[in-house]
Amino acid sequence: MRCYLMRNGHIFAVEELTNLSDAEVEQAMALYRTRGDQIDGVELWVRTRKIKRYPEEHAAVLNAR
Repeated sequence: MRCYLMRNGHIFAVEELTNLSDAEVEQAMALYRTRGDQIDGVELWVRTRKIKRYPEEHAAVLNAR
């Protein structure tokens, strides 16, 4: 699983996570919380399938207004 760190709508870093488990998802959310001043969000992907985006896409759009 890959965790893409997003800034200004673009990927600027990638963290490799080993499993698709609740602990791995929480690890990705922790990356967002600890690096929130440097990133806008995170996306979790397994190959070509997006698993989760945080914050949610519609929330990010509302916050941009």
